Amino acid sequence: MNRVLLGDVVQINPSTKISKGQPVKFISMDKLGPFTKIPNGYEKRKFSSGTKFTNGDTLLARITPCLENGKTAFVDFLDELEVAAGSTEFVILRNIEGLTDPDYIYYLSISPAFRDYAIKSMVGTSGRQRVQNDVLAKMELSLPPLDQQKKIANILGSLDEKIELNRRMNETLEQLGQTLFRHYFADNPETVGWKSGTLGDIIVNFDSKRKPLSSRQRAKMQGDYRYFGATSVMDHVNDYLFDGTYLLLAEDGSVMRSDGTPYLQYVWGRFWINNHAHIIQAKYPFTVEYLYLLLAKTNVQSLVSGAVQLKINQRAMNSLVISIPPDDLVIKFCNLVNSLFAQYRENEEQIELLVNLRESLLPKLISGGIEV
Repeated sequence: MNRVLLGDVVQINPSTKISKGQPVKFISMDKLGPFTKIPNGYEKRKFSSGTKFTNGDTLLARITPCLENGKTAFVDFLDELEVAAGSTEFVILRNIEGLTDPDYIYYLSISPAFRDYAIKSMVGTSGRQRVQNDVLAKMELSLPPLDQQKKIANILGSLDEKIELNRRMNETLEQLGQTLFRHYFADNPETVGWKSGTLGDIIVNFDSKRKPLSSRQRAKMQGDYRYFGATSVMDHVNDYLFDGTYLLLAEDGSVMRSDGTPYLQYVWGRFWINNHAHIIQAKYPFTVEYLYLLLAKTNVQSLVSGAVQLKINQRAMNSLVISIPPDDLVIKFCNLVNSLFAQYRENEEQIELLVNLRESLLPKLISGGIEV
């Protein structure tokens, strides 16, 4: 392997042209999942400002906490020669023909050594720190020959293909669950006779049992249990606070998507959670799965407070007005969707196994610890 500087082998925010007012596919930060290769869709809008990219480019979040949370994606969904746009908080990484492989660059960008360097180089005020392109360009790394880059990318890519297949299956299961929810509740002509209530009437709240851990504390507690933040898993620790099936609803920071729906996390098993997400279960006959399907399509803009730091406090969450269907209908529906969510959980557990395998192989392949 040759020792090189990143800026000598990768184009960082290369010049790409889009005319102002031109219709483009646009990817916002909330379309990137943690360490997830494929973006979760895009929207169409007229271009005014933002980063610009083409097929083969890697999108790397440059702002805290998105960078630390692993928001990175690979672009491969555009038409030939099409240019798309995205958040100004992306760094665009592009290969240099004959020197670097596009897929390899993506895997390099999610490797621990790369991310540690990027995170340590962030500057700015607390909560708004960003990676600087000139500092990123000076990163020193070992670069394998192009043919080995492609072999490494193929190995890791095959795992990502299986991960993506399971994710798509779960998207289908969730869509089916939403279709059933609309049939039983939203489109039910008998809704006019149902009583009105609030979300607080049908949930049990466990916020008082949350316990945030600083990055220093987590560094001393590394383990296998997931540590959840407002929108995703932030770390893994050696102890847990909860054991069961719960719904997490983001409380502050990133609290809602661009369409006004809340950030939700459907979680099960043993885990730890910080104080940036509400943690709830349902009162009988409702279930966590019912809550998830209900809230996933609910606009929560009216519940949000704060101009700079957005927040959905507990009182606002509890005050959300909802219809209360008859118990027998709720029980019938929940029994029906139980099998969907059982398959959903099984797929997610397979994803976790594949992600763990990828993360185990990634640093060894990138560093040359495993020859290909």
